[in-house]
Amino acid sequence: EWLKYIHPLIEEVPKQKEFSYAHFVVLSSTYVTLEEGTGCVHVAPGHGEEDYEVGREYNLPEFCPVNEGGKFTEEGGKYIGKYVREANEEIIKDLIKKGLLFKIEKTKHRYPHCWRCKTPLILRLTDQWFIKVTQIKDEMIEENEKVLWVPEWAGKARFGNWIKNAKDWVISRQRYWGIPIPIWICEKCQKYEVIGSLKELKEKMINKIEGEIDLHRPWVDNIELLCECRGKMKRIPEVLDVWMDSGAASFASLNYPHNEEELRKWWPVDLILEGHDQTRGWFYTLMICGIIGFNSSPYKRVLMHGFTIDQEGRAMHKSLGNVIYPEEVIEKYGRDALRWYELGFTTWEDLRFTWKGLDEVLRFLNILWNTYYFASLYMNLDKFSPENYKIEEIKDWLKDEDKWILSRFTHVIEKVTKELENLCVFNAIRELENLMKEDLSRWYIKIIRRRTWKENNDYDKIAAYVTLYEVLFNFLKLIAPIIPFVSEKIYQEMFRTKEMPISIHLLTWPKSSDVWKNEKLENSMKIIREIVEVSYGIRQSVKIKIRQPLSKMIIATDNDDVRDAISRLKYILLDQANIKNLEIISSREEEKLKEIQILPNLPVIGPIFRERSKTILKVINSIDRNKIFNSIK
Repeated sequence: EWLKYIHPLIEEVPKQKEFSYAHFVVLSSTYVTLEEGTGCVHVAPGHGEEDYEVGREYNLPEFCPVNEGGKFTEEGGKYIGKYVREANEEIIKDLIKKGLLFKIEKTKHRYPHCWRCKTPLILRLTDQWFIKVTQIKDEMIEENEKVLWVPEWAGKARFGNWIKNAKDWVISRQRYWGIPIPIWICEKCQKYEVIGSLKELKEKMINKIEGEIDLHRPWVDNIELLCECRGKMKRIPEVLDVWMDSGAASFASLNYPHNEEELRKWWPVDLILEGHDQTRGWFYTLMICGIIGFNSSPYKRVLMHGFTIDQEGRAMHKSLGNVIYPEEVIEKYGRDALRWYELGFTTWEDLRFTWKGLDEVLRFLNILWNTYYFASLYMNLDKFSPENYKIEEIKDWLKDEDKWILSRFTHVIEKVTKELENLCVFNAIRELENLMKEDLSRWYIKIIRRRTWKENNDYDKIAAYVTLYEVLFNFLKLIAPIIPFVSEKIYQEMFRTKEMPISIHLLTWPKSSDVWKNEKLENSMKIIREIVEVSYGIRQSVKIKIRQPLSKMIIATDNDDVRDAISRLKYILLDQANIKNLEIISSREEEKLKEIQILPNLPVIGPIFRERSKTILKVINSIDRNKIFNSIK
């Protein structure tokens, strides 16, 4: 380290003679590796961020002999006017002539390219305008700790680490389109002046303009100011980084500073949501502008979401031909199917899009639609008028399955409300989907179906209708924010009367009631359902269809909860399992019912014992089966 050398192109690039003090070797374990390249690199502080940092550390000159067109400037010596890549061959020839080229070899290495046109980029050191973010970094860290991030790690780890390592923000761009930076510089004394408003600009401009002033380029570039030294001031040519527009959105959208009342009313905003790439984009610039302008975070809560990618985990791009357009999905499945599908995945994780997933959502929506259709059909046939009954007033008419679904639904209201408030829509969807598919469609409606067949205004039937109406109506409110079109259609056709709001989205959110909570009943029903499912599995194993009634079911258990559940809900168990009689026995009694069979393994016994096989079989059959079973145990 610190070994000095003579620059190999010092004659061709005379400017290098001025930098002879900087021609020495340094060792770097940070930017140089043996895995990529030769393990030896030159440092060009004027052509790369990492090189610039190393250059500052070792006090190297900031040499940048390349212009905006990618061609060598006068400082490039012999190569002036040549495009840097076209000069490569000539530089190699010069090194060969001087006997300074050790080896020529082509190698692959990573290099920056334009994300849009894929053109290789040339990095140049230029004078720019910065916001000194490093001065407000501590305030940003402090304010970020007050923000509720969903998920939490996005704020604490990803965004928090980004802020801790924040660098000064380059806000100037050498472009034509954009917001002109409102800074004027004096041609005579080089003094700068920042203009803060249109009013101030009109007061200080030399060339007065009648009517409205266009503050875009090129018109704003024609406006001149008068400096204190009597020199003319012209606007600097740069425009603002577009992220400055985005960063100002929290207060600019409220027409601040023209309307401070709106700012006081709505700022800081309650919630912002964007993709996980915005921890270094919008989330970041919003925070910077909030701190600079108001010493506060501009948002209270942040929801970070992932992206929809293809089935193989690749980002969707036209160039890859893997783009799925929303219109294509909507055409085939509808808007609500797409919403339910997308929102059903963990929000902050990337979603691998599959058509099969949408097929599953469509099946669920059909179950939902058919459930409401069933209720509407039977209620209309019986001319059921829900306004004539209140669930609280017919409490004594309710059967256990009614009380159970009301208890289940009460808990679902609480869980869904909590998950939505916590911005976890996907958890709310899982609760709603499970209630509709498993609890309502595949259980409760199956239980009450016979009750809906009863004649006239039977109390039992009315209780089922009132319960079902209560649950379905409020369930519709819960799904309305997620699938607004389907829920609106059902509301208009099944529930809405002239006295009710014009849209389901104008109804109040359902509230849970402790009156209906009955966790013991829920647990008992869970046990009954498990028994029924086991009975279905046994039927399937012996190929007996569910619609074929069986004379008897024997349940062996020593569990008091199981016995209590069966005692209370026996009528549901018999009906759903299609069993005529039920017997409960203890585990000890179960042992007596077991029939042990000993089946000799003939393919093994034959080859081994040959002519003695018959004798062996007689011996096996004569042994006490229980003794053999116990010896095996």
